[in-house]
Amino acid sequence: NMKFGAQYSQGLRKLATEPYNAGLVQVYQNAVPVSVTLTNTPVRYSNSVNADLGFYGQDTWAWRRFSINYGLRWEYFNAQIDEESSGAGRWIGPRYYRGEVLPTWGGAGGFAPRLGVVYDLFGTAKTALKFGLNKYNRQLVDDLTNRYNPIRPQTQSVTWRDLDGDDIADGSLGCVYLSPGCEINLAQLPTSFGLVADGCSVIATSGSIPCGTGQIDPNIKRGYSIQYNVGVQHELFPRISVNAYYFYSKFYDLARTDNILNSFSDYTPVQIASPLDGSVIRMYNVSATARTRLQNLEHTAVNDTRSNKAFEAGFSARLTNGVTLFGGMATEHTLSRN
Repeated sequence: NMKFGAQYSQGLRKLATEPYNAGLVQVYQNAVPVSVTLTNTPVRYSNSVNADLGFYGQDTWAWRRFSINYGLRWEYFNAQIDEESSGAGRWIGPRYYRGEVLPTWGGAGGFAPRLGVVYDLFGTAKTALKFGLNKYNRQLVDDLTNRYNPIRPQTQSVTWRDLDGDDIADGSLGCVYLSPGCEINLAQLPTSFGLVADGCSVIATSGSIPCGTGQIDPNIKRGYSIQYNVGVQHELFPRISVNAYYFYSKFYDLARTDNILNSFSDYTPVQIASPLDGSVIRMYNVSATARTRLQNLEHTAVNDTRSNKAFEAGFSARLTNGVTLFGGMATEHTLSRN
């Protein structure tokens, strides 16, 4: 029972966000002005998936009470941020980006084997034990291109004090906070907010000029998961069956993002009281200068881990007159270490 095939998709996505009124959102706490969320609008940007490709082959092999389903899939992914430009806004000048191809995945890491085994426990075709072992690569589409497109929508929260009481957040780039006409603390705005420097790159190669606040490690790996499942399905009566399954998934080559301009010296310990029992908890405050230093790098995590356990049980009954009744329960637990 062999089956072979290929899947291929590509696409272009164009997006635009027009300027917010005044280029910001005013935020209140108990009707008192506390902050504004600045935006880099207007933005017009474009992303392309050049190839989301998969070749696969599978077969089912029956031997005595066993039915074995096995297959192999190979996947390739290539996407890019297109050449684009946007006009000026209140907090940002005109921008132009030359476009770039993001890290491409394929090669040996693109292989994803599949295996499923079903065993007729008593040879009566009423009780089946099932086991599966499968690899699944991280699905992407336009995930990375949307997150790292330098002309994507971006926001930044900064302090606002309504000095003249007119309920309008006054201020302009370069003004001195709390001076007349400057109610927005623009010193809290990262120096790279929304900027697209000439010749910049979203790929963190040696000597590259970052585009805005984020770059990608060119050697980042495509994350994947290994998923195991074991279960039993049993026919209680004709047309009535019950089942129970246990699933375990382990994730590998997880991606993480770190601000490479900050270090441990930027953080100072502070003691706070736990809201649960009043015990003292050590937390950390980041320095004011460190808040404006922002250069994120997404890379493959060395020590981060994630796993998931799940259990589900259910029943299915095919009644007379074409009625089907089914139900069940499920529970799961995810554990992450970052």
